[in-house]
Amino acid sequence: VPALAPVWAVSELMVRAVSPSSAEINCRLELRLPLVLKYQTAGCYRPAAVCLGLLCVLLLIPMGIIVLWIKLTAESDQLQTSCTNLTVERDQFQTSCTNLTIERDHLQTCYTNLTIERDQLQTCYTNLTIERDQLQTCYTNLTIERDQLQTCYTNLTIERDQLQTSYTNLTIERDQLQTSYIKLTVERDQLQTSNTNLTRERDQLQTSYTNLTVERDQLQTSNTNLTIERDQLQTCYTNLTIERDQLQTCYTNLTIERDQLQTCYTNLTIERDQLQTSYTNLTIERDQLQTSYIKLTVERDQLQTSYTNLTIERDQLQTSYIKLTVERDQLQTSNTNLTRERDQLQTSYTNLTVERDQLQTSNTNLTIERDELQTSNTNLTVERDQLQTSYTNLTVERDQLQTRLEEVKNERDELETNYTTVMHQLQILGESHQKFSNLGEQIVYRVKDS
Repeated sequence: VPALAPVWAVSELMVRAVSPSSAEINCRLELRLPLVLKYQTAGCYRPAAVCLGLLCVLLLIPMGIIVLWIKLTAESDQLQTSCTNLTVERDQFQTSCTNLTIERDHLQTCYTNLTIERDQLQTCYTNLTIERDQLQTCYTNLTIERDQLQTCYTNLTIERDQLQTSYTNLTIERDQLQTSYIKLTVERDQLQTSNTNLTRERDQLQTSYTNLTVERDQLQTSNTNLTIERDQLQTCYTNLTIERDQLQTCYTNLTIERDQLQTCYTNLTIERDQLQTSYTNLTIERDQLQTSYIKLTVERDQLQTSYTNLTIERDQLQTSYIKLTVERDQLQTSNTNLTRERDQLQTSYTNLTVERDQLQTSNTNLTIERDELQTSNTNLTVERDQLQTSYTNLTVERDQLQTRLEEVKNERDELETNYTTVMHQLQILGESHQKFSNLGEQIVYRVKDS
């Protein structure tokens, strides 16, 4: 057993010699050599053990060199693949930079188009505000005219009611006079029968003729009073004709304003159609910007993943760079060049992302302004429609007041004619009453004389 100890030690060294590094091999040889020397007790086996150890050492040196060469070739292959991957990623970064520049130019054009459309909407907004103010002034003028017509209508209704009351009073008086006339006719018949008996007293009635002349003068004075009342009614009639002419002029002015408002309405419909077309164009551009935004977000995520992959590969290259010894200088130069290009691309990529974000913010601001202008436009259209409806209501009320005014005029004319007829009938009844009263007085006078 002591004789086989050096052989066992050398064989164990040969088995454990297949290690990844030469430093570990040297350490193990230094640890095992004292044991070999310790077990060399027999003198006959010493030259054989020395020769066998030298052979083992000579075998282990090329094996270590081969293992180191395999490791270095594997690391060089890894570095080569990483370099090819970096070149491919550089090309991808280059293409992404070109795509981002194209998209930046497209967003710039979209930004200019949106600014132009914003200015157009601003002009449309100003025009609509001016038209709203004009409609507001027209509305105030129509309300003033409506109030004036309302006051005229109330005054005419008051006059109609007064005439109605006077007409009712006159009809009552006419009925009373009619009843008195019937009574007087009955008395006349009675007096006629008595008049046949009083034909002999004709001479006495001649004396009463003088008295009748005096009464005729009294009737003449009453006639003058009635002519004065007729002149007053004539003046009232002239005043009513003047008011009718004024209302006719108001009607002509309202027709002119109606035509003007009709032209304003046609202009507003044309502007509404233009705003509708601009709104459709803005919605189309909004959808395009939405699609471009989605594409940019997808590309951003892809770049983020590529960036994480680059960081991972950078760490791998860092670990492989420490292990490289022979091709370190060549790969160092290529790596530095690639890192410079990557940094340049990274800076350009960051600049492009910053510009994209700025354009995106400007785009969002423009969309917000467009929405605000759209809302203001809708509010103005709603106000315009409300003013239009109020204008139509005022025109309807004006027409109704006009028709009521005509009806009141017709009623007033009818009452005027009725008043004149009643006055004429009263005059006739007064004359007949006067005649019957004179006859009654004559008969009574004759009766007294007889």
